[in-house]
Amino acid sequence: MQTNTELLDPLEALEPSRDQLTHRERPIVFPRPGPAANDVDAANLALDAIARSKPGAWELHQAARAWRSYALGEILAAMAMAVATLVREAHAAHVRRREAKAIRAALGELDDRMLKDLGLDRSEIGSVAAEMTGDAERTRMLSALTRNGFLI
Repeated sequence: MQTNTELLDPLEALEPSRDQLTHRERPIVFPRPGPAANDVDAANLALDAIARSKPGAWELHQAARAWRSYALGEILAAMAMAVATLVREAHAAHVRRREAKAIRAALGELDDRMLKDLGLDRSEIGSVAAEMTGDAERTRMLSALTRNGFLI
């Protein structure tokens, strides 16, 4: 069986240069069978070349590690954003409660006559504080404005 192949110089393998390609970057050279060659040999060589071009276990392992790191980073970033949102919402709720407490205290110091001048009853102080801080809908203000002829 006679084949024409490109042979590499054995001394080049011992002394790699900067210009030399790695074993994965070298072109795959298929032998050309002569007139008496068997097609099974060519097919086996082609299958070997295909098997060499597929990633090995180490490359697959490295790719899996890289993907796992990326996915874990995305999950951690989403968790950090969720925790930050939760902290912001808790802080905003705390500020609203503190403002409502201050409003209730200020209105609680007024006597019944002053509250009546404002159009309030002592039992409405909690709902007024909730409306002013945004914890409840502002129905009192809307009804007061519509009673006086104003529309928002």
